[in-house]
Amino acid sequence: MEMSDQNNFTITAILDYMLAFMLVLTNNSIYTIGYTILSDVRIQALIILIYLPIGYINLRNTKSTNYLKMFLIVSGALSLVLIFFGKTGDNSFMSKKIWITFFIFLPTMFIYIYSRICTGTMTILLTRVIKLIAVIACFSIFCWTFFSLLHIVPGKTIYSTWSGANIKDYLGIYYETQQQKIFGMIVPRNTGFFAEAPMYAYILATAFITNIFILEKPLKKEAVLIGVTILTTFSSTGVVAMVLGIMCVVIRWVIRRVSNKVVTAGGIGIVFLIVLFIISHMLSAKTQSLSYILRQDDIRAGIAAWRKNPIFGNGYRNEFVITSQMATWRHVQSDVHLIGYSSGIFTILSDGGIFLLLFYVGPIIINLIMIVMYGLKRNFWLLLGLSIMLFMLVFSVVPYTAFTIFTIELYYLYGLERTHDLDMSNSNHILE
Repeated sequence: MEMSDQNNFTITAILDYMLAFMLVLTNNSIYTIGYTILSDVRIQALIILIYLPIGYINLRNTKSTNYLKMFLIVSGALSLVLIFFGKTGDNSFMSKKIWITFFIFLPTMFIYIYSRICTGTMTILLTRVIKLIAVIACFSIFCWTFFSLLHIVPGKTIYSTWSGANIKDYLGIYYETQQQKIFGMIVPRNTGFFAEAPMYAYILATAFITNIFILEKPLKKEAVLIGVTILTTFSSTGVVAMVLGIMCVVIRWVIRRVSNKVVTAGGIGIVFLIVLFIISHMLSAKTQSLSYILRQDDIRAGIAAWRKNPIFGNGYRNEFVITSQMATWRHVQSDVHLIGYSSGIFTILSDGGIFLLLFYVGPIIINLIMIVMYGLKRNFWLLLGLSIMLFMLVFSVVPYTAFTIFTIELYYLYGLERTHDLDMSNSNHILE
């Protein structure tokens, strides 16, 4: 498929939008929580059935198989280590899920993403993923305005097994799951069709970061639309991630456009101070909230749980280890949402220890190596984008979703593949 096909609604386009939508659904959407018929495991299985054969066929027509062979050898070796030394929780469903997610879905996405890079069509896929998320963002703003704020359509009250509370269902296409106190008023948060606002903000912010750090020509209209939608979620993590991304873009613009080094340094300093003020103001407003107190205790409980088995962890989805370390008052009140966990990174550490964490920080190591070895500025921006994403994972409990796995592998392969253009031209150097 040539780059000129980007605007043509072909079978490939349909498959790209299908993949994007299925990945988004797995990120704790209302439709997949509670192990319904549309569970994330079933969606992963469908993705495997459709996209593994396509990736394999694409790679058969290329000569770029070195990374594929290396990946299969490394993943096979790591799988053996996990089989012999790793653990799983007592839930048999979760035990099955770890095999599907890490031993089948993960290699499938590696093969498919790599095949798209080899055939020169990965940018097209990423563009379509971002455009789809922008469409979802536009739709959710419409619903949030006319349903949640103006109440043009009455919502139906349903029970959420995720939060243990009643939520509003609007026609089965939009859900009002959380509220936020703003200037003394209770305002519904734009949660789209997700279980919580942070889940939705994570999807939006990841698309925003991918757009500005990976695409050679970022989609400006989509970036603005997604950015505005992030604000309507009232998610501190999403807003901070977006602000950090914008800061990096502004700094890059200053470096490129301003030749005077003193002015450049001053401009960067001003941008940094403005961002620091915005973030500190947001955090200070949150310090007295229940959400902030819960997240503080979550991190403390996560560290305590990880220290029990720091290398291989306590077992995949063995959540009891973390909840047992939580503050006593969270258990005494018998409130479901008080013992819900909110940190993805510390979930990883508790479940799989340092061994599992290596998968998530691997792209950072790869991009650092490439920066040191070749000084490529593109790897530098990839590193910044990935760092912001990992920051979001600290406060978002979505480490095992298909969307997160896909994004992590994207940074792996982009970090490696972009070094193939090593003509060492000055335009590629980090200092330019």
